[in-house]
Amino acid sequence: MVQITIDKAMREKLFATGEVVVLVDESGQVLGRVLPEAPSSAGPPADWVPITPVPSEEELKRLSEYDGPGISTDELLARLRDKK
Repeated sequence: MVQITIDKAMREKLFATGEVVVLVDESGQVLGRVLPEAPSSAGPPADWVPITPVPSEEELKRLSEYDGPGISTDELLARLRDKK
């Protein structure tokens, strides 16, 4: 990951939004999207909707205790390549 340092004015602009920010260059070309995270933030904004359900404690426990068959990353990638 690359880290880019922004100045105080930009930081204040980002935090003032309270939502996802679309970064564009001077011509309007979209460069990316950022979800500002204030240093004191305990989590996502109140209106943030996760794109996947948050697993319950029971589900996390079940998954951590799973001892069934699995596949390596290389095997998974090979399967995905074969589906093309």
